[in-house]
Amino acid sequence: MLITLREDYLAPLEGLKKTMPGISQNRLRLAPMTGAQALLAVMQPGKGLVTEEVAAAIVRFVAGGAELANAEVEPSLLSLICRELNDARIAQGREEISLDLLAGSHATILSNFYERALANQPPAVRRIIEDDLLTSSGFRENVAEERLLSHFTAAGAVPGTLARLVNRRLLRIEERLDVRRVELTHDVLCGVVKASRDLRLESEARAATERVLAEQRARELAARRALVRARQVATVCVLLALGAVVAAGFAYQSSQRARRAEALAEQARSGSEHLLGISPMVSCANWRASGD
Repeated sequence: MLITLREDYLAPLEGLKKTMPGISQNRLRLAPMTGAQALLAVMQPGKGLVTEEVAAAIVRFVAGGAELANAEVEPSLLSLICRELNDARIAQGREEISLDLLAGSHATILSNFYERALANQPPAVRRIIEDDLLTSSGFRENVAEERLLSHFTAAGAVPGTLARLVNRRLLRIEERLDVRRVELTHDVLCGVVKASRDLRLESEARAATERVLAEQRARELAARRALVRARQVATVCVLLALGAVVAAGFAYQSSQRARRAEALAEQARSGSEHLLGISPMVSCANWRASGD
């Protein structure tokens, strides 16, 4: 029986030693491979599927372009790339993995892997990985596991998110100076993670610009509406003012007519009183004349 597991699961495995003493015997730690070891790991299981030339190209690809003599290869990532290439071979109905298949897959293998690793994860998890585990210039950054877990919790990620991403081979945990630290599985992932981050930041910047423009348009529309209302109010005020002026003119004319009518009435009254004062005198004179 062959059991493979991550180092952070060794403690639960140790609990089986009483019932299974042999569980601690014949243990082998799978460390990063050299270029030669990685080449054998590709060639021997893949007999008939890859030539030595293609196998060497695969190893160099996983090692980030390093030559075989200087290559350091992550076993889990090598396994991932080989699986992706074989799936592509089967999908295209090919007999073997060729260099052109590898060349055509460079741009898509890691991108597809990255998207599958983040499948069913909230956008905040992607943002944390791209911002916390990658420097501004695009190199791997490692952070304390406790810090990353707190960021996941604050972002609303479900419990076990980190373990799920480790199982999907996107992240790995290493203990350094008694502190568990998290980082991307390999430098070869930095390019696709940075490309995703650049697209996200560009999209966020575009969305922010659109929000600013929308707010500016809303303010301009509100200002235009306020200007229209102000003009309407001003128009009403002008009309009311004109109406008041017209009414004042009519009132003035009416007042003048009233004054003229009052003057005429006064004149008529004075004339009547004058006539009333003259009539007795005439009568008296007439009486005296007749008496004489």
